[in-house]
Amino acid sequence: MGELINTSDTDLIKIIVKTLAVLTEDTHKVNRACGTKEANDKLVQQIEENSDDFKTLVQLVDGDSIRAPGISKKLSRHIWIPAMTILVNLSYHTKLRPKLGTAGLIPAFVNRLQNHETNMSYKQFIQSLNALCLYCNESVNRLKLRELGGLQF
Repeated sequence: MGELINTSDTDLIKIIVKTLAVLTEDTHKVNRACGTKEANDKLVQQIEENSDDFKTLVQLVDGDSIRAPGISKKLSRHIWIPAMTILVNLSYHTKLRPKLGTAGLIPAFVNRLQNHETNMSYKQFIQSLNALCLYCNESVNRLKLRELGGLQF
């Protein structure tokens, strides 16, 4: 997934983020997403082991364009919204939140929420807001939210 930012194939990026959004949906619930709690736990463990890729997803949410060597393309809502959905889904996992916070999720979400009127549906806004609420459980993330003005939400 780390190569997503280095590719100029926006169709490939779109397919990958939409697939991951579906795969991570409801992984925090029993008998959802992949089917069983064990399958969901295994998926989350695999994601955690590749936690450096969180930065790639955060860049897709936070950026306005995709930059690859010699190319700069405007970032479509069909890419950043599924990327945001993946991060929302993963935010329900307590052990992933510190790594997601370190990857820059909080500033990216606060930025998108502050500018939500452009492309985000009401449902997507509420899901993102709920994810930020989860980050209030950790003091370091709560501090980041306060500093960035995210507590206003």
